[in-house]
Amino acid sequence: MAVKLLLRRSDRTNPVIWALAIVCTGLVVAVILTGIAVFVIYLVYQPKAPSSESPPPTSTAWSTTKQGSLPSS
Repeated sequence: MAVKLLLRRSDRTNPVIWALAIVCTGLVVAVILTGIAVFVIYLVYQPKAPSSESPPPTSTAWSTTKQGSLPSS
């Protein structure tokens, strides 16, 4: 009699809960694998800080008055 009681447990987990657990586990694994892939790609390419080169400033032959306008000569 005790054997039958052990085999007939009524507190089994609902199959919907199992399905949700499997889906969530799959999503977690996918997120972790995506993170690893992004990290590996980052390590392969090793992006550098952008640099821009501009010519050195030069003075022009133009001069301005105190008001900021060109003198009329």
